[in-house]
Amino acid sequence: VIAELEHMQRSTKGIDSLTEVRENLVDQIMSVHKTERQKLERLRDQLSEVSKLWDKDGYDSAELTEALEEELYELITRRDTDLELAQIGMALNTISHEFDKTVGSLRDGLRRLKTWADANPELGDLYQDIRISFDHLDEYLTLFTPLDRRLHRTSIEITGKQIYDFLGKLFEARLKRHGVTLTATKEFLKFSIWCYPSSLYPPFVNLLDNSIFWLQRNHDRPREITLDADGDGLLVRDNGPGVSARDRENIFTMNFSRKPGGRGMGLPISLETLARVGLNLTLDTANGSKGAVFRISPADIEGNARGEEDDT
Repeated sequence: VIAELEHMQRSTKGIDSLTEVRENLVDQIMSVHKTERQKLERLRDQLSEVSKLWDKDGYDSAELTEALEEELYELITRRDTDLELAQIGMALNTISHEFDKTVGSLRDGLRRLKTWADANPELGDLYQDIRISFDHLDEYLTLFTPLDRRLHRTSIEITGKQIYDFLGKLFEARLKRHGVTLTATKEFLKFSIWCYPSSLYPPFVNLLDNSIFWLQRNHDRPREITLDADGDGLLVRDNGPGVSARDRENIFTMNFSRKPGGRGMGLPISLETLARVGLNLTLDTANGSKGAVFRISPADIEGNARGEEDDT
């Protein structure tokens, strides 16, 4: 309005109706005044609501600032953890790629060596020893195929028997070394679910790894891990020392661990991985028996949608 007035003052043209010009300018001022007033009133109302919440919950500006700082610290910590996991994943991917090429070369070399072993009996025993060791290593590398997200972009039907066989082969040597018995109930073996192997297998691996570690404290009773199922989901049960009452609230918190040198990443990552495919990971309520019982169950009882896996 001021600019327009200055323009009128410099203009050589006459003003036909001063009243009309004045009303025009006043209307412009009132229009802006009304708009800005409404904005300020909304802002005032919002600040008033925030003030009420502070008074109700007993927060002041210092406490709010402290809470925001704690949240920021947690986000920074989580970012660093994600970066570390990404680096580990890239390193494992590179190693896996190199192993694939090396295994191919070894397999070709063993085929050629067999020809010499057949013609020279003295090489027979040496060939058999090398072949057995290679097959053992190759079998271990093959076990990691279901964990590769690139190979499993669609959900498939996974049975409890497939999970049991996978875990049995993966942990066979370790279970034997620590005297742990792994069993599966009929309900578990018959159970089936549509999911991505790269999302479902790693949490089971983590749960068994934890159970085997804590079962080493059993000196007065057998060490047992049982895979079970009920109407609500799949269960991983052991008869170890269990989870203490004070730790039950924290075991799914990132970086919380009672293992010596543990990073506390396994359970939180398993929880998030399963959540992305519509599954829950929970610790069942403690009962009279010893041990821990972890449950993997659908977040939606009706089941998960079948289709392409989200690349995010």
